[in-house]
Amino acid sequence: SELEPSILIGGWATFVRVGGEISLDIDLITSQQSRHKLEQMMTDLSPSNNHQGRKLRATFDDVHLDIYLPFESQLGSKLRLKVEVLAEYPDELSFEKWTLLRLEAHIGTKMAALLDRHYSEKGQKDAREILALLKLEGVDPVIAAEVLDRASTLDILNLPTMIGEAFDLIGAILPLSKADQKIVAAAKKSWVAELQLRGVGPQQSRPR
Repeated sequence: SELEPSILIGGWATFVRVGGEISLDIDLITSQQSRHKLEQMMTDLSPSNNHQGRKLRATFDDVHLDIYLPFESQLGSKLRLKVEVLAEYPDELSFEKWTLLRLEAHIGTKMAALLDRHYSEKGQKDAREILALLKLEGVDPVIAAEVLDRASTLDILNLPTMIGEAFDLIGAILPLSKADQKIVAAAKKSWVAELQLRGVGPQQSRPR
């Protein structure tokens, strides 16, 4: 309970929505308040500094936690999603006492992971998760483009190519049925188109 109000991301957040494979790690975006509680609670809380800023790693009851901090952590070395912006997109759906991200934001986090580790076993799992999530009702490309544009530190002009690449990786990694190929192609087309629209929109209305 000391972990809320935290947002559950990663494999567990996918599992809540679509079932499938259990994740061994729990990934959380936490608030500054929760962070102080965590620091008192956990014995082996260690900051892990990498090119995406700071995150905390901890083990709690034999469960491995990766804890991402507002204004300190970004997800993905390529997509670089600011966790404090992602946290502005909570879903009505929750799990236990944890909030989940809106579907579009959650898919974005999975794409950030896929782009970084697509050649690995975890990358294959990312691709399977993204495919399963894209099949859910109500994935809105307009919201997806807004979240990616606002959260990524990349310039909006570079995002369509990067997201197109993430969609292409799904088919490169997984053997897709004809139906799945269509789902991925349609999503790619709509997400990329919406990102391109944001790129040509009135720049002055979106301070970066």
